[in-house]
Amino acid sequence: MEEKFLSDYSICERTMMIKPIDHPDFYSIVFEPNHKIYVKKPPFEMIQQACIDNGETYNNNRQTVIYHTGYKQKVPIHISISRKIYTFPTHSPKHIDCEWIFYRHVKNIQPILSSENTLYNSMITFKNNLTQKLRESDFTLKRQMNRTSTCILKLSETVQIREQQDYSYKLPLLIKEAMNNYFKKYSE
Repeated sequence: MEEKFLSDYSICERTMMIKPIDHPDFYSIVFEPNHKIYVKKPPFEMIQQACIDNGETYNNNRQTVIYHTGYKQKVPIHISISRKIYTFPTHSPKHIDCEWIFYRHVKNIQPILSSENTLYNSMITFKNNLTQKLRESDFTLKRQMNRTSTCILKLSETVQIREQQDYSYKLPLLIKEAMNNYFKKYSE
């Protein structure tokens, strides 16, 4: 895995996980399928910026998810519905240890059963087979995955309903335009 060092990072489809780190120059590590990227920005700032870059604020996205799902704590966030970028926090988003997991890249979450290991409780495996140990229990992480799945389903339904409403509104106009083009073509 190639390492990079950046002052800023734009969350994208390749973003798998963002972890806070205690380092004098860097605040975060971003994992992509082929890169480990050290970034001079805290994770939560990157999440907020990604929401803005995609046309909304973090707070608006959070309120949308709360409205559609009823979840009020550790709320999954849609960075971009059209690009299918969804993430969830492992703690309260402003907590110093909060990591952000990107739903589309998760392959498996399992408990760490070693009695010697008291620091880490679970291991996440990503689709590229990268593994990361986490302090949260596998139960908590799986619940966050399920909540994110519900978020995706609810927001997708909302988008489909809107598209159908737009289409039904536009359909008479499209038919009228097609008929005008037909008559124009054959009346000449």
